[in-house]
Order: sequence, then structure tokens, then C-alpha cells
Amino acid sequence: MSPNRDRPIAPRCGARGRTASTLAAALLPLLLLSGITACGADEEAPIAEEPVSETDTGPDIPADPMDGLQLTVGLERVEYQPGETVTLTLQLSNRGTETRTLNFRTAQLFDVILTTEAGDEVTRWSQDRSFAQMITEKRIASGEEGELWEAEIEAPEQPGSYTIEAVVLPAEGELRMSVPVQVAEPS
Repeated sequence: MSPNRDRPIAPRCGARGRTASTLAAALLPLLLLSGITACGADEEAPIAEEPVSETDTGPDIPADPMDGLQLTVGLERVEYQPGETVTLTLQLSNRGTETRTLNFRTAQLFDVILTTEAGDEVTRWSQDRSFAQMITEKRIASGEEGELWEAEIEAPEQPGSYTIEAVVLPAEGELRMSVPVQVAEPS
């Protein structure tokens, strides 16, 4: 008999050796894929006695975080000359009964998009702008008028009917408001 047969096999570590934990980690995905479970395979998992409703979001979380919020867009007028600056004001108000918290993924809180009657984008306020990559949180209490934001875009050179769409961009969902504008024939 060889002297090595009587000694227990010690796990080896390093680039060439494999320990039992390394093999278990390698085999675990295969076991899971094949449907084999360890420990208590014959036992059923306990089930909650009271079913939770899909609409029950708890006392602190509203069913729809955008519920009660209203976006208002203001323009100086509805007709502009080609190339003239169009100044808009945007305001988010909470008409609901609960405080709303909105989380924005970047420092960009809104955007303004000018489109043709056919829906083709002409210009966008955020075009050629950069925004800090940071989480921004805004709370709007019930009945409160939120911050007032101002944006400027340039009226197109081509006379005609256009739509300005203002969009508030929280992670919870977008809030949109559109207003028609006219670009007059040059005088």
C-alpha cells in the first residue's frame, strides 16, 4: 500500500488546484438548471396566510406617483416671426391630496420639443446641452405650485403651424403638455 493512500486528501488552492467550494460554485448553476434542490426538496415553502393585493402599495406609497400632478405651459403669445426666440414657462403643480416625490435620473428635469404638424421634430431644448449625472429629488406638497422653469427655443425659419411639447422627465413617468404655435410669413 502506498503511504499517500492512508492520508486524507487536502484541498489544494491556487491556479491549478480546485477546492470543494470552487467545485460547488461551478456545479451550482448546473444543479439549479436541472431542477435539483438541496435540503428540503420534499418540503413545500411556507405560504403567506393573507394574500397581498396587487393594488395594495402600502400606506406611504401612492398607487400612481404622478396622480394629481398638473403641468402648465405658458407662452408670451402664439405667433412668432421666423428665427424669433420663443420663451416658455413650465410649472408643475400638485392638485392631489398627498405630497408627491419625483426622482430624476439626471439634472435634466424637463425638455421642450418643437414639432411640425406631421409630428417631425424640428428642434429640442436639450439638444447640444449636457446635464450632470446625479439623482435629483423634487417634493411637491398637496396644493402646492412647484418650481417655475423657463426655457427658450428658436422659432423655425419655415412659416407654418407647429406644436411645442413640454415634458417633465421623472423616473416615475413622463408628464406632457402640448401647445400650438404659428410661425408667420416674414414681414
